[in-house]
Amino acid sequence: MRRRKTQEELDQSLAVTVDGALRSMLPRGEKRSRFSLYQLQKRWNEVVGAVNARHCQPARLDKSVLYVDVDGSVWASELSMLKQEILGRIQGLLTDKEVRDIRFHTGTVHRRPVQAAAPPSRRELPPLTDEEKETVRQNLPPLGNEALRPRIFEAACRQAQLEKMYRAGQLRKCPRCGAFLDRKESVCPACEQEYRVHQERALWRIIRRRPWVRRAEEVGSFVPCDDITFNMVKKDVDAYFFERVRNGVSTPEEDRIAVQLKCHRPADLIPEKEQGDVLAYLKGKNRKNVRTSGNRVFHPKQ
Repeated sequence: MRRRKTQEELDQSLAVTVDGALRSMLPRGEKRSRFSLYQLQKRWNEVVGAVNARHCQPARLDKSVLYVDVDGSVWASELSMLKQEILGRIQGLLTDKEVRDIRFHTGTVHRRPVQAAAPPSRRELPPLTDEEKETVRQNLPPLGNEALRPRIFEAACRQAQLEKMYRAGQLRKCPRCGAFLDRKESVCPACEQEYRVHQERALWRIIRRRPWVRRAEEVGSFVPCDDITFNMVKKDVDAYFFERVRNGVSTPEEDRIAVQLKCHRPADLIPEKEQGDVLAYLKGKNRKNVRTSGNRVFHPKQ
């Protein structure tokens, strides 16, 4: 005997179907990728599990490749072994195989939490004429489930009302993606988040090339940022390279970067003996205190 679905399961199934119908209305390209990324972020716990979701998050979807930020190399290795299983769940969720590959990136997941956007103020939407409603109805895509048509029609009518307000100069759009904005917004929350991701990635690259920097002012000519963002990304870079050295999987270039991160000076200004002492400390081989002219005495972790 077949088990009857609970109301919660029915609601979830309906939501998935509605999301799929809305996605089919979007043209292929950036807008559909943004919507698919939003779906994945919203249901990421279901895709990778609650424990894994605390250590990784989907950051970008580009040309059918999903880029996932992970907070450490250990978690990146663990998730890489589950890659095919995760990919199968994602393809089952999106149904149209928009994601064909996953790439895990270490070092940028520790970001300042994005504050939830304030609820948009209620707008008095202009009514649509019968002619405009008929145009909306004719532009609806074919649906396999006719029970969804009233909801899809309602959403399409609201979109047409917003477009009507925009043409009348009563509403603004995001200059980057074209989404409708609330009165006090200059860009939409999605584009603001994307800008922060690009800013932090650029800052990560600058700190890797100039690992002795200690303040936001020192990188302002390359990547404008505030102290909070700089310190957050700086700790990310420190943790990544120190972990590589400590685990014995670092390259000579990564050893050189780690020493400069610890001493806060370019490699040319660090004596060879001091470089060896600091590297031995980072590898955990030398349990003595190590002095550098850039730091006071720092002690190995117990």
